[in-house]
Amino acid sequence: MPRSEVELMADILSRYDQDGNLREMVAGFEALIGNPLGRLILSMTPVKVPQVKDLLEQQRRLLLSGARSVLLFAPRGWAPCGLTPQSMLEEALEVYDRAGSIDEAEAVLVEGWNQSAISLRFCETRLRGLGMADEELGQLCRARAELVEKALKHHQAGAYEASVPIVLAQIDGLVRDMTDGVHGFFSGLGDRSHLRDATTVPGVDEGLDALQRYFGARQDITSSTGAASRHGILHGRELGYDTKTNSTKALVLLLAVIEWAVPRAREIAERRKTEREARWAGSNELDERGARLDRRGFSEMRAELRTVHIRQIAEYRRTTVTRRT
Repeated sequence: MPRSEVELMADILSRYDQDGNLREMVAGFEALIGNPLGRLILSMTPVKVPQVKDLLEQQRRLLLSGARSVLLFAPRGWAPCGLTPQSMLEEALEVYDRAGSIDEAEAVLVEGWNQSAISLRFCETRLRGLGMADEELGQLCRARAELVEKALKHHQAGAYEASVPIVLAQIDGLVRDMTDGVHGFFSGLGDRSHLRDATTVPGVDEGLDALQRYFGARQDITSSTGAASRHGILHGRELGYDTKTNSTKALVLLLAVIEWAVPRAREIAERRKTEREARWAGSNELDERGARLDRRGFSEMRAELRTVHIRQIAEYRRTTVTRRT
């Protein structure tokens, strides 16, 4: 049974506020302004009741627009993720409410995601950092990031016929890596439980689950409809997939899958670390490259160094884009 906006709002809030501190604070403020003594206390501070009401309303509006956008746009191929600009979502919803046109609202999303060279670039930078805690996983993620960087260049050049298949392939491969090869993203319209979780925004029931149905639908008749069916695209059945909209949707989906993958990558790294240390702790043996098999502390130091490296790259790109604009 489909959930209401209120139910989805509560779910999204629980994912942003996993320790419950924000909800506790909001409840405290609501109780404060709802009590005469509380309002009297506020009147003696720099914070006034109207300001608190405005803040509570802003928080409610943010959650409502987030829930509405998931229910409205996810079935159309727009993946929810924590990096989605809030102002863009609100503008798209305003256009939809005013014009009643989902196509016009989607045009706002396409323009919004492509307005800055930085937004979609997070696909590459976050993917590079995804496997930092595990050497093997890190190598795979960095190799994927190299391909995604090429896809981004194709996208920016308008070569959508090249960007879309590259990104779709990396999405499927990344999901397989995060599920020990058991599940992909596009295969199997039956069991999609691996795409749902209790901690990430893309993992809501209406998130990646709905996106799998959109991108994973079979297309057995050759046509040129502009659909984003992975099956149709990679098997040569969809001939009109090379659009800016489809390329943008695929890149946003990759962003969402990376966000979904973060806790799973952490679990994989911890499991492998435990297994490796149990086997090689105290050993002086070397691998075929001459590296010690007892590598306690190596991954942590490498992760710290790569974090510094990634932040330096992001800052360089940000300042470079700022200067150009």
